[in-house]
Amino acid sequence: MSEYVVLGTDPVTLIGSLVIEPASEFNRATHWLFWKLLTNRDYDNKAVIRIKNRTDANRMAAGYKVLFGLGWVKRIKQQHYFINPDVALSALYLYEDLIKEWRE
Repeated sequence: MSEYVVLGTDPVTLIGSLVIEPASEFNRATHWLFWKLLTNRDYDNKAVIRIKNRTDANRMAAGYKVLFGLGWVKRIKQQHYFINPDVALSALYLYEDLIKEWRE
């Protein structure tokens, strides 16, 4: 059975809402990458992560493997990532456009 955690939900607009499932599968690298993506994302759920050292590169590789496997994140070009709008959504009014782009 999966556990769901909802963080930062505004009950009226759902802006800033985040649903995490299944968090139990996350290792340290996955937690690091996921929160790095969330803190660096734009309004359109895209994030740029600049790798500064080998340790971060190793974390990125390990974390990306898990997040990509869950269907939460995909790489759109080098150091640029797109977060699935079903996992984290910046603004509800953008959902339809972002989900179309995610499915392309």
